[in-house]
Amino acid sequence: MRKFFVIPLIIVLLAGCGDGRGRFGDTEPNSRIEDANEVEFGVPFLATIYPEGDHDWYKVDVTEPGYIRVQVSEVPDELDLQIAFALFQEWEANTEHRIRSWHDLPDALPVHEEGTYYFVMRDQWNDDASEEPFQVKVDFIEEFDSYEPNDTPENAKTVEFSDELSFAIYPLGDRDWFKVYAPGQGYLSVSARDVPGDIDLQVRFSEFDEWASPQINRLRNWGDVPDACFIPEGGEYYLEFRDNWDDSYSRTPFRVRIEYIEEMDIYEPNDHFTDAKEISRGDTLHVAIFPTGDQDYFKINIRQGSTLSFRTRDVPSALDPQMRLYVIDPDDMNSLEAYSGWEDLPAVFDVESGREYYVLLRDQWNDSSSPDLFMIRVE
Repeated sequence: MRKFFVIPLIIVLLAGCGDGRGRFGDTEPNSRIEDANEVEFGVPFLATIYPEGDHDWYKVDVTEPGYIRVQVSEVPDELDLQIAFALFQEWEANTEHRIRSWHDLPDALPVHEEGTYYFVMRDQWNDDASEEPFQVKVDFIEEFDSYEPNDTPENAKTVEFSDELSFAIYPLGDRDWFKVYAPGQGYLSVSARDVPGDIDLQVRFSEFDEWASPQINRLRNWGDVPDACFIPEGGEYYLEFRDNWDDSYSRTPFRVRIEYIEEMDIYEPNDHFTDAKEISRGDTLHVAIFPTGDQDYFKINIRQGSTLSFRTRDVPSALDPQMRLYVIDPDDMNSLEAYSGWEDLPAVFDVESGREYYVLLRDQWNDSSSPDLFMIRVE
């Protein structure tokens, strides 16, 4: 009887010893980057996040530009897995050099140089664990975007207005920078085709000077494509593309065209009251509301009469133009105060003789635009 009980005990003890791989194929301890397990592309393996607070490190060798993609399956319900990527700094006090912060799985890392890359997995808040294994698969995707790397203004790709660009938003959070040279004052216009349904493509326009402070001068903030931006003079301009909210991505490329539109509105720039263009009764203005969000200031001195009217002709169908009158704020000579409410054009305003007024023209709701000129008669 005594012999019968000893044998199972020995078997149990041996199962817990050996090289530390256990029954899941992952070697513990691997909670530090120094102890990362080496894995191979395309070869699935099992892993666990246990006990609570466990972090598991792995490493893989890359020999060409592309993407390291990590996928998981059969994840226990209690786990909310995340992954981060890093490089190993053997001689630094902090041996981890993070190159991609925590993201939900699946996730991918763009790589542009050969070398050994590291990744670590955890439960999101380090407050859950499971002894049940899940499956991990690491794949390598060859580079498919000819413009990469271009995720910063420093490595923006120079393109021509005649080019049709083909690129993708991949992986999650990808930003793609391009730069163009414009010959003079006018507009940069962006359009896109075949954008995957998951991508809500946006563009932002900037100037960049690595010797300036700040280096980036934002000309127009994020806007949905198609979009356009006024540029005050010739020179080099930068365009940055992303998915809205950075919550979608796709390996499917789409087509983008960047075009230059010569200035068609002789009153530009007049988007601020300090740049308001002076007008008089009897003038016929040829103006455009372009791009979306454009607002144009004019100023007029009323020498006689009690009304000021604006009549229109050839207004583009996309526009619903409005006007409002302002005067200099007596308490702050550097700002305006409203003198009237918004009026749809054509419009008539009551005014006072001997007073200067600022006239603001816009599209109602600032949600439409057109590069086509239309006429406004001042009377």
